[in-house]
This record gives sequence, C-alpha cells and structure tokens, in this order.
Amino acid sequence: MSHQNKTSKLNLFLRFIFPIIALSFALTSHAQTVKNSEDWWTPIIKKHNIKFDSYTLHGDHFIIGDKINVGDMEIFKNVTVIPKSSDGYWIVKSETASYDSKTTILKINDCTMEKFIEDSNSLVPIESYDHTDLIINIENNSAEGSYFVPDDNKK
Repeated sequence: MSHQNKTSKLNLFLRFIFPIIALSFALTSHAQTVKNSEDWWTPIIKKHNIKFDSYTLHGDHFIIGDKINVGDMEIFKNVTVIPKSSDGYWIVKSETASYDSKTTILKINDCTMEKFIEDSNSLVPIESYDHTDLIINIENNSAEGSYFVPDDNKK
C-alpha cells in the first residue's frame, strides 16, 4: 500500500509541476528570441543619435512616434520608421502615419526617406526622397510608394 501511495503522490506531483516547468522554459525561450530580434536597430539609433521614449515594432519595422490607438488602428504623429533591410537601411520621417492591424498595412504620409549603408560610419544618405507617400504591407513584406521626389541637396 505504501508503494502505491508513493507512486500516486509522485504521479500527482508530476502532473502539476511538469506543466509549470515546461511553461517557464517556453517563456524564457520566447523572451530570448524577442530580445535577439530587437538588437538590429540598436546600432542605427546610436549612429544617428535618435532619441525616443517608446517604440512599436511591426514585423521588421521599428516605429518611433506619439501613438494613439483607435479601434484596430494605430495613429502616429511625428513618426520615424526604420525598416530592416538586407542592403542597408532606410530612415523614414513624417508628421503622420497609421497602422491597421486587420490588414497589416502601414501608411506613411508625405515623408522623407533616406537610405544609408549599414556598416558605414557616414551619416550622409546614399539615396534620399522628399514628399513621398508609402504603403507598406507588413505581412507580405512589400511596399509601394507614390510621388518620389529625389532630394539632390542631401547627397
């Protein structure tokens, strides 16, 4: 009887403790994944001395700006967006932008766009455009723009 009692207590113990241990490993693993994915923008904001109090991350788009939520929409004012890219990076600035969580569309209105070389210390953009409207589909990782005006003064 004593052996059965010990076995049932052990069984009961494992039923309650195992899920807690498994959950703690899962949460630790997720936190490390999130931390590692955030590291990509740190050198960029240091290089350009970009200050911010809070940020939003949608896909590979690091967004800084005053944000308010209206239903499924996030509305940004005085916004800076830094999309992650394989061939350098862009810094996009605008007075307004919006993100729709249902469609995963980020719209940036009348923005300036500057492209930089990632491993360079230069603060001079290799490309720049003014007065551009951008529509970025975060889920599909695609973008389209309209009214690109090259800014030759920044080169």
